[in-house]
Amino acid sequence: MPTEVSLGDGTRRSHFGIHIDANHPGSAGCPVIVNPPAFKDFCQRMKGFKNKGIDKIALQIDYPA
Repeated sequence: MPTEVSLGDGTRRSHFGIHIDANHPGSAGCPVIVNPPAFKDFCQRMKGFKNKGIDKIALQIDYPA
């Protein structure tokens, strides 16, 4: 179970998700995909991994300097 954290505004969370950008400032720490076709492709790829029995994927997030 991931460690629960406080976001400073009273919100607490313990999980993040990769999701499409909701056009809201910030994502509370979640990686977002701003391009709808790219997000659809991402979801299809994740389903493909799941169908192959892959249940864990290493994730590396690089932020631009």
